[in-house]
Amino acid sequence: MAGLAFIPTVAIVVAVYCAPIGQAQLVDAQDEQLHAGDYEALRAIRGSLADLPGSFFFDSWQLDNNLGARDPVYPCTSFVGVLCDYVLGMLRVRELNLGTGLASSPGLNGTLHPAIGSLTALQQLTLAPGQVGGHLPPSLGALQELKFLGITKNRISGSIPASLGALRALHTLDLSYNNLRGRLPASLLQLPNLEAVLLSHNRLAGRLPSSISSPLMHLDMQSNLFSGPLPSTLPPTLSFLSLAKNKLSGNLTAFSRSLPSLYYVDLSFNKLISVLPPALLSRPMHSLLLQRNHLWGLVEPPSAVSIDTLDLSFNDFSGPLSPLLSSACNLYLNNNRFTGHVPQEFADQLLASDILNLYLQHNLVTQFQLDPLIPLPLSASLCISFNCMETPTQSHCPDSVSTEISSPDSQCGH
Repeated sequence: MAGLAFIPTVAIVVAVYCAPIGQAQLVDAQDEQLHAGDYEALRAIRGSLADLPGSFFFDSWQLDNNLGARDPVYPCTSFVGVLCDYVLGMLRVRELNLGTGLASSPGLNGTLHPAIGSLTALQQLTLAPGQVGGHLPPSLGALQELKFLGITKNRISGSIPASLGALRALHTLDLSYNNLRGRLPASLLQLPNLEAVLLSHNRLAGRLPSSISSPLMHLDMQSNLFSGPLPSTLPPTLSFLSLAKNKLSGNLTAFSRSLPSLYYVDLSFNKLISVLPPALLSRPMHSLLLQRNHLWGLVEPPSAVSIDTLDLSFNDFSGPLSPLLSSACNLYLNNNRFTGHVPQEFADQLLASDILNLYLQHNLVTQFQLDPLIPLPLSASLCISFNCMETPTQSHCPDSVSTEISSPDSQCGH
């Protein structure tokens, strides 16, 4: 799975919101001066960033030459992407959304200025997709009120500053689709309010933490270079987990424990060596994607699976197929070592359109009972070539599947 789409919270700010008693109210800030430190920080940020050709985000950022100018500007009411509020009686920048995020806008280039850490009342910081490079400023760790940090689809390089592990108010971190390298700061996944982490499509490496204590619900770190074992302890709040396309090894022990909220797991394209914990097949899920690992042994769900898409392909699973697997909607079991007859439940579910995709090619199964005169529903797809039997006429495989129609005699015991 990819990262969350960039959606700027504020496009054009025309008023300041004040919440003196915990309830947001519109106030007229036309005659109010922004906190001097915040103003100078915005000036520095503007000086290190620029619109790419075709982008007009900074057109509204008309800064005066000095704070005491005769005709001062009011960033809170005139700067696109800036939202302010009163904090301890002073007008402070609360949200900074750099770039429009619109598909028609090419975004910004330049670098992120360290002065961004001076916006100490900031609660949200986003950078729209563009070509901003350089490193993440360690000064981001000074933003103790920051709740949302989204810097995605740019050219940010270097490592993730360890100082981000001090952002105790942070609940969402999205640094996906950049050029980040190095190790994950150990304290990052221990933050007490962190609910969503998106670090996919970078070059991050090293081991994952052995345990995750944050109240995480969404963790996406696919397409990196992480190695070593999976965390041994995952939070019970976790609902979405993608660690696909890394170099992870070890087993699936963490999934033997109760994870009641889990609905999406993608661990595909790794080097996991493990049996499949039956508990992982016992909970309702949208997707369980484990293809292209080194998983082995029997697949024995304790009850009828309630998983929309189950992909166990390109592993080393063996033994007979359990009829309890036939309740999955999309079932990819190809390129394993399953043996014996395919239970009748699979054919029945195909004909009833309850199974939409059944891929069993490149196994060692010996029989699939399907009347050759009964066509499959148009919504159903079956691929069962390259096995130890005659292929049913209803089997239609993608072009990428081998043209062989049965396994070699040596594999089938002939």
